[in-house]
Amino acid sequence: MLIFLLLFFEIVLLFISFFGCGRDLLAPSVVFCGMFVLSTIFATLNIFTWNIDYSIDAVLIISLGIFSFILAEISMRLLKNSFCHNIERKEEKSFSFHPIHIKWAIMLLFIVFNILISFWYYKEISRIVGASGYFEGSLLHSFRVVSTESSFANNDSLALNPLLNQCLKIVVANSYVFLYFFIRNFFIGKEKNEKVYSFLLVSITALIPSILSGARGSLLQFLSAALVYSYITWHQIYGWNINISRKIICRGILYFIVGIPVFYYSTFWLGREINLDLFSYISNYIGGSIQLFNLYMQDYDSLPQYFGEESLISLCSFLNKFGADIPIISLHLEPRGLTIGTIGNVYTFFRRPLHDFGIFGMITFTYIVGLLFSFIYEIKVKGKFGEKTVSSILIYGYLFYWVVIGSIDQWSQSVISMTNLMEIIFMVIIYKILTKVRIRI
Repeated sequence: MLIFLLLFFEIVLLFISFFGCGRDLLAPSVVFCGMFVLSTIFATLNIFTWNIDYSIDAVLIISLGIFSFILAEISMRLLKNSFCHNIERKEEKSFSFHPIHIKWAIMLLFIVFNILISFWYYKEISRIVGASGYFEGSLLHSFRVVSTESSFANNDSLALNPLLNQCLKIVVANSYVFLYFFIRNFFIGKEKNEKVYSFLLVSITALIPSILSGARGSLLQFLSAALVYSYITWHQIYGWNINISRKIICRGILYFIVGIPVFYYSTFWLGREINLDLFSYISNYIGGSIQLFNLYMQDYDSLPQYFGEESLISLCSFLNKFGADIPIISLHLEPRGLTIGTIGNVYTFFRRPLHDFGIFGMITFTYIVGLLFSFIYEIKVKGKFGEKTVSSILIYGYLFYWVVIGSIDQWSQSVISMTNLMEIIFMVIIYKILTKVRIRI
């Protein structure tokens, strides 16, 4: 069974990445490899259920893609060590942050803003679903279909209010800023008082629009950012040369195990219906992409009609607003069957760039993404010290979901967009205003 060969290659690549990145558990390539190992394990557990007959082409392409991501990070580390040897090596030392202090009135203002925008968003959801004439299951599920299906895309009456759209970006931005404030003060503060947890309250109220839209991806992105902010802050306090204890690692694994059923039952809370048990659903979600990529490699007959048609959808849509005439395909790829009655349309990190740019283009694309993350992590976060790193930490945590979801789907069609760029800009602005500008209320 060639899928076991794929799993073997992935485990070898995971060890290469782990030791090549200085045994850093949350180095981008380590997480990237680890997620592929996890997804492939779930696929092997369903080898008979899904009738998996893995192809050598799929094995080699996935292995080459993962290796190119690892190579990008190791290259960046070597470049950093070669050109920064004359800079004082502070990365082996710890340094102290001061807690973030925000006035109660300002935090209350953000909470009220988040709730008001959430209420406005709910009213817009109701209007859009009503105007579309489509309703199935629940309001939230219907809105998700209307907002993502290409058949509704050209109806201007189904578009969000432009002002609300910009306000939602501010809500997303402040959720990450206050999440970082909470984590930083939690680790640094000697007393865990109510003001520390009020930072978390701001973040939670900012998640309401994501819950209303049924976007669990946004919630997972938020959780991955929380993991990154915690990991980086812990190391900045205690030193990058100190390894996290086994107790903390075991606790993280426990949270992951507990989170699986929470993720499963959230399907019902968000108004969706599924006919699968817990194991089957999680297997499909985490491991289905590995088999679907294999099925794609065995049966594909479409060629790209234009550059980046699957990987750069949001960018192409933005260019169309300025006169470009680029046909836009659906964000959702064609479905393929895992078993009778069970289909999926996610094909790992590599399907979209492979379709758009060919195998060498896919490797180049993966290498560039790897360089982006390793540059932010190695140069902007670990290569600088103190308050100079905070903006980079915020951005890195916000983007890190791109790495986490790599074994399941390619996120470029969403992350390479004006929406994400604006949210990043708002994040940095909110952080700078709250920490650098004296506000009197």
